[in-house]
Amino acid sequence: MKVRRKLLELAREIADEAEKSQEFSQNLETILGLQTDGTRLSNKTAHPRHRRSPALLDPVGVIRDGDAEVLHARLEKLDLDQLKDIVAQYGMDTGKLVMKWRSKERVVMRILEIAETRARKGDAFRTQTHRKPTSEVPKQTDD
Repeated sequence: MKVRRKLLELAREIADEAEKSQEFSQNLETILGLQTDGTRLSNKTAHPRHRRSPALLDPVGVIRDGDAEVLHARLEKLDLDQLKDIVAQYGMDTGKLVMKWRSKERVVMRILEIAETRARKGDAFRTQTHRKPTSEVPKQTDD
């Protein structure tokens, strides 16, 4: 029990010094993340382990501004982690499969597929100037 005794002596010395010196006590509180009343300080600056980095681009916005080839070229420049950041931020993994994929090209194709679908969503309600032209319907005559 020699180790136990030595650790207890060390703890007593630290506690005694903390009572004597305000500066030492404040340093201990900072190191231990404690407030003066002994409660833990919340660490708001730390990122939770489960959070990914923010996405570097908005794939739907890129398609709306340009086309799928522009988005494909920009996605090819990113690494797999950056692509997964895009998937996570824009909710492109509803089946919880994409985040497990290890193929960069597979993730790129999934982002392209979903971004194109989302960019076209609602086209039926947009004005004719914003849609691709369709064939005109012949006018009916009153006979």
